[in-house]
Amino acid sequence: MINIIRDEQTYQATAEGKSGEITIAYDSAFSLEEQPKDIRQRANFQRVLDFITKIVKKQLYDMDYKQIGRLPKFFNIHYSRETPFNLDVWSGYTLQVKCLNDGFFLNIDTSTKFVQNTTVWQKIEDLKR
Repeated sequence: MINIIRDEQTYQATAEGKSGEITIAYDSAFSLEEQPKDIRQRANFQRVLDFITKIVKKQLYDMDYKQIGRLPKFFNIHYSRETPFNLDVWSGYTLQVKCLNDGFFLNIDTSTKFVQNTTVWQKIEDLKR
């Protein structure tokens, strides 16, 4: 069962020295599973999806984000943060584009990647000791 919040939600956040506020208001609800199967047979369906994806990727590349891995996940390695556990924390975004009954659905979500600073050679040297 999905709980739908119908009240207006306001969030405040600060990142990279800039603060911002976003307000989310309920408009309507839909289910991605309830979309008709023939939607993928629309003319130029894949070309439009690819075009939208390329526009967003280009914008992320211009903001110095790099795609890591096969899935569209983008991270800015210049703003990594070190932890006391010998890990770097990279902030980034994931990207998803889908076609729905009444248009296209673009989902850009935040993502975090933890990268270990220790090399394989350092691990081997530690095991020798």
